[in-house]
Amino acid sequence: MARVLIGSPIHEHKEYVVREFLDNVRTLEGDFDFVAVDNTRLPDFASKLKTEYPDFWFERVPWCSNAFYRMVLSYNKIREIAMNGGYDYLLTLECDVFPPKDIIPKFIGYNKKVVAGVYPINITWKTIHTKDKQYYCVWRPSPHKMMPCWMTDDDLGQGLVKWDGGFSYGCCLFDISVFDDFIFRESNQRCAAPDGAGYEDLHNAGIETYISTGAVCGHKYGDWVKVGKLDEEEAKYVREFRKEN
Repeated sequence: MARVLIGSPIHEHKEYVVREFLDNVRTLEGDFDFVAVDNTRLPDFASKLKTEYPDFWFERVPWCSNAFYRMVLSYNKIREIAMNGGYDYLLTLECDVFPPKDIIPKFIGYNKKVVAGVYPINITWKTIHTKDKQYYCVWRPSPHKMMPCWMTDDDLGQGLVKWDGGFSYGCCLFDISVFDDFIFRESNQRCAAPDGAGYEDLHNAGIETYISTGAVCGHKYGDWVKVGKLDEEEAKYVREFRKEN
């Protein structure tokens, strides 16, 4: 039987949803271990959760002011645990993402190296926002660095799709062999999460990536600016962009 590790970065900014998320993890089908890697400045947040969820595994990484780099540290800690623990697969989940209960057997059944699910994102910039469409965390690059071509409702329900664009680590299954040639890193684009770089690195390593367009997850997101996901300089950049567009 395949050994599966679910790994999730967590931070105190997600306290509004993290317990609901952890309760949901317990309902997922299949055998798996779970680790949450906290990148909050102080240890209190993880310590409290560890007391409330003694059956789950909690680790910490050093805090830094850049939220995206904190995510990189968390993901690479998860990668290290998966590789050293003899696991066959790593499923990364963001702690505000709620996957279908059969996500593990479904993704493993595809027999692919990398399979990502989809979940709705909070896109409010006027240049791409329409009232009749929902955007999802799967994209292809566009000329505007902050305006990729996002997947919409029209793209769902197509089964498993080979994908040469970007996708989120928010719900993504990796065959453990992928990590022989892949490490999580920061994106070179301003205000872009680590998965903005990851898909390019995977493709450059010759690793095919797939999207399960039927694996639609729930997403209880907060505003990156309001909850402090961006540092003040990055937040100012996003605010100015929103005003201009």
